[in-house]
Amino acid sequence: LYIDQPLSPGVTLTLADKEAHYLLQVMRAEPGVILRLFNGRDGEWNATLTEKRKREAVLRIDALHAPQRACPPMTVCFAPPRGGRIDSIVEKATELGAA
Repeated sequence: LYIDQPLSPGVTLTLADKEAHYLLQVMRAEPGVILRLFNGRDGEWNATLTEKRKREAVLRIDALHAPQRACPPMTVCFAPPRGGRIDSIVEKATELGAA
């Protein structure tokens, strides 16, 4: 589950809105279930759903499951398109992280 908050052991997070809806209504998670959380910065963490409220879910972060890995360099290969659309290809490749 992607969480846009800092992750560290022992921290309690309260999820609301979309994240809580997904966890409680779509996945039908019950208290005691173990989840994996990530934010793209702090690695992947194990967390336990400790409390289920009407529109909120409370999670306790337990332990680091896997450290954050660095992204490998990206190479984009393409054939020159007709009609001068090369600027669009460069723009989209830059948005994806190509340098």
